[in-house]
Amino acid sequence: MPEEYSFSEPKVIKISNADIEVVQWLQDSQRVLITEDIRGTSKENIALFSLQTGETNIYAVANNSLRPIWVEKLEAVIYSDWQLISTPTYINGMVDPSTITGRQRLWLTDGNPNKAQILEDVQYNATAVPHEWLTSTFIINNDSSRLVYLKNTGELPWRLFSQMVSQNGLETEKQSEIHGNFGSEGVWIESNKMAWKPYTSQVFFYSNASPTDQTFVLDIDTEQVCSLSFGGWIYFARWSPNGRFLAVVKSVGSMTPIWANYDLNVLDTVTGGLYKIDSDKIGSPNLAHVVDDLSWAPDNHHLAIIGVAYAASNSAPPSINRLYIIDFLTGEVSNPFPTYQLNTGSWGTGLAWSPDGTKILARCPTESEGRLCYIPVQVDKQ
Repeated sequence: MPEEYSFSEPKVIKISNADIEVVQWLQDSQRVLITEDIRGTSKENIALFSLQTGETNIYAVANNSLRPIWVEKLEAVIYSDWQLISTPTYINGMVDPSTITGRQRLWLTDGNPNKAQILEDVQYNATAVPHEWLTSTFIINNDSSRLVYLKNTGELPWRLFSQMVSQNGLETEKQSEIHGNFGSEGVWIESNKMAWKPYTSQVFFYSNASPTDQTFVLDIDTEQVCSLSFGGWIYFARWSPNGRFLAVVKSVGSMTPIWANYDLNVLDTVTGGLYKIDSDKIGSPNLAHVVDDLSWAPDNHHLAIIGVAYAASNSAPPSINRLYIIDFLTGEVSNPFPTYQLNTGSWGTGLAWSPDGTKILARCPTESEGRLCYIPVQVDKQ
């Protein structure tokens, strides 16, 4: 059932000398998986932050890592690590991909650095054909029973792999027979993203790098594919907690200009209904608008977003970043803190609504340090 929410003023709950990104709330709604950049390096701390104690428990220090994931069943983190072995050559100011040599590893850690387990270890040499590349995107389902990732085993196309998760760790790797257009030649595989539909074996695939990349839902068990089209490139996607609704941030139209509006669409996978929230409902008139981040409320009815308004000019004033609460069924958009500025991050790391609905974490505005804001939420059942 829909709920009514009211919000208390944001409070700074964590200050760091590094940029902080919010990765994932844990199910206890008290701990959150975060990353903290280590200034002056390409490394970051991957850690659990406790709202109850204020303590930060570092699980790993990673180099050029992808977004880590929490494995609830094992009370552990899976993360990637990339090490450049040779210095690449630049041509006209651009890196020549054929000169890149590196090492990529996939790790499992329970917080004890001495017990970190290497899941995969791949040497990458672009001049060797065929060459391997471990993965650029991985995801786990909501009960931590299965890990899914894309991998190149030496030849195109990229293939989908999965591993079951037991109490003893990850089991035997299985390659899917699906022939999805994952990372077509000449397109950076990093653009391929996944969103797992809760309580199912279905995964939503999307990409914003190439019009030839597919947008579809794949059933990992049956390998059935359902193609989707939202009339634009998808930049970010999140399923509702019950798995019925799919929220996506998309471009307006099939091409993406430098200055563009990115709207919010919500697909009802039961009825097929599509709810559109135009980004011009956020911010001021005569500005470009972007839905930069989103997080579902546990009632599957409301969403919190960070809306960004900016002028389409290189000499424009700084963007305006605000928190908005959206009722997607009615199209109602509210701004609980009209004068409070938030800070954006990479997609999906600037905002998170706790599973119990009682708190929101967001990146606070700052120029010289990383900060997390805690927003208390009062829940009124309908």
